[in-house]
Amino acid sequence: MDDTDASALVHAALQHDDEAARALVRQLYPLVAKIVRAHRPHRTDEEDLCQMIFIK
Repeated sequence: MDDTDASALVHAALQHDDEAARALVRQLYPLVAKIVRAHRPHRTDEEDLCQMIFIK
């Protein structure tokens, strides 16, 4: 995903475009999960942390 695509998806998601929000999560989830795995507390569930990140 290049910066233009990401910017367009973020803009659309902020305008309540659910499909754009889903596409953004699909594209960014692998990167977010990798970062979470590297820094998570030992007994914390990776999926729960990723979900909290995307909700915020």
